[in-house]
Amino acid sequence: MPDALSLRNFHFLVVGTAAETAPILSWLEAHDASATTMVDAAALGEVEASAGKPVVLAANPAGFEKAPMAHVPFGGWGERTAEVTPAQFWLDASASAAAAAEVLRLAYLVNQYGLDFQAVGRKMVHDAMTPLGAISTGSAGLAGLATAWPEEDRELIDSVLISGREIKHLLTRVGFMLSATGQTITPTTVDMTDVFWQLRESFEARFQRAGMQATWPEEGKKVRGVESWILRIWNELLTNAIVHNPPGRTLTITAAVAASRVRYTVRDNGPGVRRPPETLFVPLHRRDSRSGMGWGLTIVERLVALQGGAVGYTAPAGGGAEFFFELPPA
Repeated sequence: MPDALSLRNFHFLVVGTAAETAPILSWLEAHDASATTMVDAAALGEVEASAGKPVVLAANPAGFEKAPMAHVPFGGWGERTAEVTPAQFWLDASASAAAAAEVLRLAYLVNQYGLDFQAVGRKMVHDAMTPLGAISTGSAGLAGLATAWPEEDRELIDSVLISGREIKHLLTRVGFMLSATGQTITPTTVDMTDVFWQLRESFEARFQRAGMQATWPEEGKKVRGVESWILRIWNELLTNAIVHNPPGRTLTITAAVAASRVRYTVRDNGPGVRRPPETLFVPLHRRDSRSGMGWGLTIVERLVALQGGAVGYTAPAGGGAEFFFELPPA
């Protein structure tokens, strides 16, 4: 792979009919990139061993959905209508030459090294947790001996203890996201009514301690997804509502069929959201997100997207906040 980020350093193999490939070839020509065309995606295997390992661009989603070849960057063109795995990419005419070249560079790296998000997540958490555990244990030991120490020394030890716990919490959440992103899932039918009963039992005491009440729908509907992930989504959303609302508030959980999906909402009558809505699902946007608090909505967005759904936020007219997620029906 060339180091220079220029489309001229890549050779493209564009798959599709003459009409389908015309806009792609025009875009490539404008950036001085060389390209050849192929009508049938079924013949792609013949080029896998060819010199230079070309970049493959499928003009038609039907061609894109045919599995990419090993070690060959494989992408789609135009409106995104196909599922994209970590080893694939997507381009369109709005992409600048520099941005497209950077996407292709990353695509080469992924194909060359077989990026495994699960392995990265496990290794990151393991390698970081070991020294953090030693720091936390040592700090706890010092804290037990520090009763007669000056106040500024005790504050320093407490600061190390708290920071260690926060970093461990953050690493655990980031590691979970990486692992989930790289996991191959097999969706099953999940009865959300059963899930609601599990949540009511696990959150009843927490709601009481927080001075909150929750109303649940009689029927939860059935969806396609991963039950453990769906439970994690609900845990993050409900915990988020508890943390960010004062006592005495009410949560309203609803379930309804919306178009071709089932929509679930968590609405509260609290003070509402003070952050810009477009930042709610973005990691590391909050200054204190190093603690791992503030990653909950990011985890929700990732898990829902991996199951073919969508998430969002609305500000109810009467105040409060409403978060929703949608999943495919069973």
